[in-house]
Amino acid sequence: MSAADEIVAMTRERVLQTVAAGDVLIGLQLDGVDLSAANLVGAFLRQARLAGADLNHADLTRANLCGADLQNADLHGAYLFGCDLNGADLRKANLRESDLDDARLGEADLRAADLTRASLAQARLGGAKLGRAVLHAADLTGAWMRASDLREADLSAAMCGAVVLAQADLSGVDLTGADLRRANLRAATVSRAQLRQAAALDDAVLPDGTRFPADGQATLGELKS
Repeated sequence: MSAADEIVAMTRERVLQTVAAGDVLIGLQLDGVDLSAANLVGAFLRQARLAGADLNHADLTRANLCGADLQNADLHGAYLFGCDLNGADLRKANLRESDLDDARLGEADLRAADLTRASLAQARLGGAKLGRAVLHAADLTGAWMRASDLREADLSAAMCGAVVLAQADLSGVDLTGADLRRANLRAATVSRAQLRQAAALDDAVLPDGTRFPADGQATLGELKS
């Protein structure tokens, strides 16, 4: 093992010991550290620097990562249920198949992040930046995304039932096959052409405040541009 590998290994061990002891870690510098499959349940890592860190399949349930730097971090399959990620920097992070149910991501920066098949049910993403993010087949059921910036994002085949996208910017978003039943799109920036790509819009509130029929008497093709 090289000297550099020993430093990383020691850092991992030290982090796990500190978390197990219930100590508070603020502003810790852990860029590139290997914490894959680590048990970090309830860890207090506020404003930690974890850019490029390996956190794939790590358990961060209800951890505090508010304001953390997670740019380019590998969080594939990570458990982030109820995690506080308000204001976190997750640009270009790998969050494929991660569990972000009930997570708090207000004002977080997720631009160009990969959230393919991730679960964000009931997550709070108010004001979050999601430009060019990939949310293909993601579960956004009941998520709060008011005033979020989703420009050029990929929401194809996403489950968006009852999602709140009021005042959100969906310019250029791919909604092909997305389920938007009961979604709130009031005052959102999105074209009727985009909405026609969706798989379902039953009982959704449209940008102009009208509600799409839930009685099967209207079809997506009838939406006017």
